[in-house]
Amino acid sequence: MAKSRNERPLTIKRMGLTVTPDSALTSYQKPFIEVDPKTGEELERLPGIDLGWDYNPGLAWLGADKATGQMLAKLDHQIREVATPIFNAAINEGQNHFKSQVAKVAAKQALGKPDSGTKLTIGHLHPKLFKSVLDVASDTKSTLVVIDEPMLKTAIQIIGFEQTTELMKLVQAQTNSTFNQSVLQFVTNGVQITIQIDPDMNRVVEVKLVDV
Repeated sequence: MAKSRNERPLTIKRMGLTVTPDSALTSYQKPFIEVDPKTGEELERLPGIDLGWDYNPGLAWLGADKATGQMLAKLDHQIREVATPIFNAAINEGQNHFKSQVAKVAAKQALGKPDSGTKLTIGHLHPKLFKSVLDVASDTKSTLVVIDEPMLKTAIQIIGFEQTTELMKLVQAQTNSTFNQSVLQFVTNGVQITIQIDPDMNRVVEVKLVDV
């Protein structure tokens, strides 16, 4: 049987507990801005409440994506061909988040605001592209590709806002490529993309429009 309203305060008192008055909660009801260390995104939250498991920009935190990229790099090529599209599909579910980040970077660029150190996951290299890297540099450690804020600004200037928001699809594409020990370069949908192959992850370092 449920306790009546009059019985509940007595139960709380017997347990040695007290009810915090509303007046004491004022400072905890004021939201503040916090920068997420993984994405650089500015978030509004209340004191005492962290980002939580359900906050997942791009549906894959950079730390988890780094681990996935290293795992995919170690797999047999045939298994990687099956696994990579699955992980890319999960990343692509966060495309709206990526687009919103591109919009924020464009706005900051227009307002002359400084970079915040944002790095965004844009996918894992297509298995055939990654194999072309491994054929030359067999010790390559990761399939993951990211882009940082300065490069996003450059991309917006060179290939335009709309094409920049499509970078996830472009980077994950199957296409012909060249690789010279440290830099992977390929053309897809009229955009030439250059990716620096690094030990823990790979970075987009140049984009430009080309005639096809």
